[in-house]
Amino acid sequence: MAGSGSILGNSVLRVEDPTLLTGQGKYVDDLVETGMLHLALVRSSVAHGTIDAVDIGDAASMPGVAGVFHAGNDLGMPAMQGFAMLPPDFNRPIFAADRVRHVGDIIAAVVADSRAHADDAADAITVDITPLQAVVTAADGLKEAAPLLFPDTGSNVCFATSASTLVGGFSWRSNK
Repeated sequence: MAGSGSILGNSVLRVEDPTLLTGQGKYVDDLVETGMLHLALVRSSVAHGTIDAVDIGDAASMPGVAGVFHAGNDLGMPAMQGFAMLPPDFNRPIFAADRVRHVGDIIAAVVADSRAHADDAADAITVDITPLQAVVTAADGLKEAAPLLFPDTGSNVCFATSASTLVGGFSWRSNK
């Protein structure tokens, strides 16, 4: 066994284990503050589809609910750029508006005075989605007849590089 240098091959004293193993660890979910609110998200169970309707009516009037938000609300937040090299056409809004592009895409959010109230109100939100053909692999997304995740772009290709490119100061060449 190595005695110095890298931690590879050496035992590492883990100081966090006793608190985790005895249940004494503290997590963000354990925090309780006066006036604290809780968030529950409504996510897509469909991999790719068009959103036909989002009904928040029942959720907004449920006990403890401070607010319900979805694509119809202007939160003043710009769409998120997931990767620096992505063109702006591929930026993602905070809430899916017309289309969901993956299972778990966020459709709505509920803010309430307790986790239980937030979860109950989120469960009361109904979302109608018409499923579309899903793109399961990158290779499928490149096929000529592939469904487009961002139809306005005309392609599933967000950016491309040549077989020989300069990345971070190092020359890289594909063997293909």
